[in-house]
Amino acid sequence: MKQKNNYLQNFKQELAKTMKRKLVAERKGILCLDNLELVAEKLDKHSKKCGECKRMKEILLEYIMELQYLDYNLFFDPKRKHELDTLVEKKCLCVIRHLKKKHHYRGVLENRITCVFIGFFSAIMLLIVNWFIAFGWHWLLSFPMITISWLIGYTLDKRNIKKGWAI
Repeated sequence: MKQKNNYLQNFKQELAKTMKRKLVAERKGILCLDNLELVAEKLDKHSKKCGECKRMKEILLEYIMELQYLDYNLFFDPKRKHELDTLVEKKCLCVIRHLKKKHHYRGVLENRITCVFIGFFSAIMLLIVNWFIAFGWHWLLSFPMITISWLIGYTLDKRNIKKGWAI
């Protein structure tokens, strides 16, 4: 239990140090720092049972420490942008992908996007049916179908966030 708290406290301290750098703080969305504390908590929770999560904890802490001492030119030089992208891909996004695949967490907008796509597809199908059949209720249902599907996805996302299933 003490080791768990020690890791999370250490991670939060290192994240706070990293966020003090102005360039890193401005690009926290690009560098995936906006929800990294939540990801660290999920990793710490699963590290008791999953050996890969134990390894990922160290990778995530190493990522934060590398961001503290990152060269400023990396942010401005377009020729070196790939170095920053590979750092984010290898150290941060692989951790998030592991949590989504192995431990079945969801992204914040995944349900909304999926439901809107299904609603949009259903609305197009109703519109096609309306073209072959005389004007009727098919056309009228196609417009609110997208709105209803967005609301369904929104409520699913809120439920996932409330229960802690979202990253």
